[in-house]
Amino acid sequence: MNQGNQSQQQVNNYHNPLEDQLNYKNYYRIMVLLFAILVILGIMQTYQFTQYRREKLLTFL
Repeated sequence: MNQGNQSQQQVNNYHNPLEDQLNYKNYYRIMVLLFAILVILGIMQTYQFTQYRREKLLTFL
């Protein structure tokens, strides 16, 4: 009797692992997108900074 109840609870608590996988994939995609945006912004900023330094050097010379 007790074992029957336990197995019934397990069935009720069971959820599809594929759903977790899909959520994980979406989360991973969002993280990659944010990381890519950060990298692009960083590259742009460093490029602007080096350009500014170059101009400064040229005016100095």
